[in-house]
Amino acid sequence: MASEREGDSVKYVKNSSIESYKNRLEKNIEQRIKELKADNYETWAMECFYKGNVRELKEVMQDLDVYEKAFLFSIAPYVGYEDCRIKHINGNDLSFEKIVEVSGISKGKLSEVIKGLIYRDILYKGKNSKNTQYFVNPWLFCKGNRINKVLKGMFRNYRIRILDKKWKEIIDESKM
Repeated sequence: MASEREGDSVKYVKNSSIESYKNRLEKNIEQRIKELKADNYETWAMECFYKGNVRELKEVMQDLDVYEKAFLFSIAPYVGYEDCRIKHINGNDLSFEKIVEVSGISKGKLSEVIKGLIYRDILYKGKNSKNTQYFVNPWLFCKGNRINKVLKGMFRNYRIRILDKKWKEIIDESKM
């Protein structure tokens, strides 16, 4: 058994105490949710929201034209929760024609907008066996709690304006 010295904050806790604490915590959370509902507050599934990196978006928006901004805003509801892929809620990819419809931008102009966003590493264009797929850079906005390695690879050359570094430089630093 380790000896304690003055000023040490070592504490020994039984596993049963930890379990008891977890159970109390869960009950407190459940109780708080009930209270919020009773107070006419609603709770929502987080899959219905996306997260925007406000500082990065503010910097990026200065470089975008009106059509590029409109495109990003119009496709936001279609960004996949875990993979930042532009898709329907049922998981099917949004076709180019559907993106034209959703964004309200003509086909010719939309093609130009997409090329410009791909060039800036804001959008990534991939292809599976059947469809063209588009992915949004998770440094701007995403939905999930984690960014997977595939997305990091897709956008590794993106220059993060708020850090003034390319993403791959951050990834390389973390491997050291």
